Amino acid sequence: MPDFSAFLGQGTHALMLPAWLELTAVVIGSLSGSLVAIDRKLDMTGCVALSLICGLGGGLLRDVCLGDVPRIFQTSNLYALCALGGSLTYFALYDLAHVMNPWVAIACTLVTVALRRASLRWGIVSSTSRDHTDMVLAPVRRAAKRARGHAKRHGE
Repeated sequence: MPDFSAFLGQGTHALMLPAWLELTAVVIGSLSGSLVAIDRKLDMTGCVALSLICGLGGGLLRDVCLGDVPRIFQTSNLYALCALGGSLTYFALYDLAHVMNPWVAIACTLVTVALRRASLRWGIVSSTSRDHTDMVLAPVRRAAKRARGHAKRHGE
């Protein structure tokens, strides 16, 4: 039976894919999101949003299914910035400069790869994690308080 222990991180279940394989997944996801957004005639915000969801969604889903905190929510090498750079490049070249495929896809790939490799080479990482629970729960608590008050007023 093959030994897959080299792919498992220490103390974690997340598969530690080689950097180029993981980068390829981000590029392909980001490109496909941009392609669909442009095809559906979305504006820049829609293009960037769909590109980020597609580019980062695979790794996020992988980590969640394995029970780990997704890397995008940890201090790590700028996955989101790389996908963002690629999607902005795609939108700018295709929609604003009217450059056609495959040149747009090549430029998107080059920007995404360059940003990712630069973050790995020079150790550029996202800021340290902060617990945002208080910011998320505050509006939920206010809504629950209003709902309880509404229920009391209406005898429910």
